[in-house]
Amino acid sequence: MVGPDQEVPIGQGKQVRGGRAKDGRSETTAIAISNIILSRFDCRSFHCVEEDLTATIEAQVGNLNNPRGIALDLNNEKMYWVDSGNETVADGKVYMSNLDGTSASVLISKNLTDPYGIALDLVNSHMYIGERRDQGNNYGAVGRAPLGNNTINWIIRRINEGSTPHTRISKPDYLALDLDDNKIIFTDTGRRKIYWADRVQYWKTSGIYTGAHSTSSPQGIAFDHGHGYPDAGTKYYDCFGHGTCGGG
Repeated sequence: MVGPDQEVPIGQGKQVRGGRAKDGRSETTAIAISNIILSRFDCRSFHCVEEDLTATIEAQVGNLNNPRGIALDLNNEKMYWVDSGNETVADGKVYMSNLDGTSASVLISKNLTDPYGIALDLVNSHMYIGERRDQGNNYGAVGRAPLGNNTINWIIRRINEGSTPHTRISKPDYLALDLDDNKIIFTDTGRRKIYWADRVQYWKTSGIYTGAHSTSSPQGIAFDHGHGYPDAGTKYYDCFGHGTCGGG
């Protein structure tokens, strides 16, 4: 176990979501590590100082089992994550806490079996969740819920790839949002493809990543909205594909 004040480099195998503070300095980074530990890294140099948040969080909500897919709301200094629990039992959960692990709570504890990914739409106050076992079956689904609400609406179960009936999605593990073009983009590691769906008319779906590379297993996705970074003097928040976080 890494000590709370020990400087450590960020290595492989960690899910990272971070942000840039309004004054342009590097801010803390939330990380899911070793499947059962949630840590916060203060990264202002080539090394990061780790603070283990697991004990703080578990003292409030009970033991974490398999936390994944952290997403940040930097406007309100909140982080959201899913916990898949036992992969064959409907015990998945969605959590929220402050960035330091305080004020932790379970947002959703019903109708989730194996949630894997989460993305935030901070403009429209929604969260999107990738589920590997829709209603306990060996098919996936993408759900949407209002931020702070415990009811999920499962909006994507099939993809239009030209066949009838449309293809059931398998493992929608990583999600990103293109709010400019109203698109939900997600990798399906089971189908080995990347898909999109219209955020408003979500029954309109398609594959955007096919051909020779579809035999690989895409993992991890982010969308930069096509704008790149602002000029050096502009105050802003990085958002890493999870909606508009404010700033300049």
